[in-house]
Amino acid sequence: MRTGLALLATAAVTPVMAGLAQGFVTRFGPRPVMVVGLLAALGTMLGYTRLPVHGHYWPDLVPFYVLFAVGIAWTFVPVTIAGFIGVPPRQAGLASGLINTSQQIGGAVGVALASTIFVSQAKKGDFTAKAFTSGYHWAFAALAVFAGIGALLAIVLFRGADVPAEGTELEGAIAAG
Repeated sequence: MRTGLALLATAAVTPVMAGLAQGFVTRFGPRPVMVVGLLAALGTMLGYTRLPVHGHYWPDLVPFYVLFAVGIAWTFVPVTIAGFIGVPPRQAGLASGLINTSQQIGGAVGVALASTIFVSQAKKGDFTAKAFTSGYHWAFAALAVFAGIGALLAIVLFRGADVPAEGTELEGAIAAG
């Protein structure tokens, strides 16, 4: 119950940010929104690397939970919309499956990597509170690197892949997503 309530900050903010992300993608295209989302995720992970051993919900976690909500929404929404741009309606199911599969595989690889780093660092201190915190710091640092690389790749790979003019493929892509 306590964990669920603790994560309420992220859960409550994410849908609001998702609505904003959709509007910003419509206006500015997927690339800038995705880059901002990945930078928010990067900021969250860097913030987590500074958490104290005996931290508190406020002010140590809540700001990063809210920032993470921005990162989640402003990354997933533009990726989904971009994944449907130019896809014929008869292939929308296939596109959706590929997007979801890649997100699931990426999440599994990220969890495996972060868990491995955490355990290898925590073992060094015989699993004390300080060692656990250090392990988490290292794991979040690795995830921050991935978020930074993702932001750079979004800038490079989405160059010239801006959203078509309003009233064209974009509205169909948003409706399909």
